Amino acid sequence: MKKILLMLVLLLGCYSVSFAETYEVTAYTHTGSVMANGEYPHVGAVASNDFPLGTVLSINGSRYVVKDRMAYNGVIDIFVDSYDEAINFGRQYLNVYVVG
Repeated sequence: MKKILLMLVLLLGCYSVSFAETYEVTAYTHTGSVMANGEYPHVGAVASNDFPLGTVLSINGSRYVVKDRMAYNGVIDIFVDSYDEAINFGRQYLNVYVVG
């Protein structure tokens, strides 16, 4: 039901939602490849198949923009600047809000 509501909100162009959805959140770092939007990865970018490119998400109080795709649904992959940061981040289950 939440996914249907979210899709309806996105289709209507009203990006403000009042609930959080829990997602599996991981981290990745430089690969040498461009993201799905054609840019090179940078801090503030995330990969997700569950949101349209350009969607702004709030995760743990920080804002991120969906700029890449990944192999799995139900997962958000946050870009970080180093391998160590990615390993230290690990796999977490966090509340994610759609901001815009």
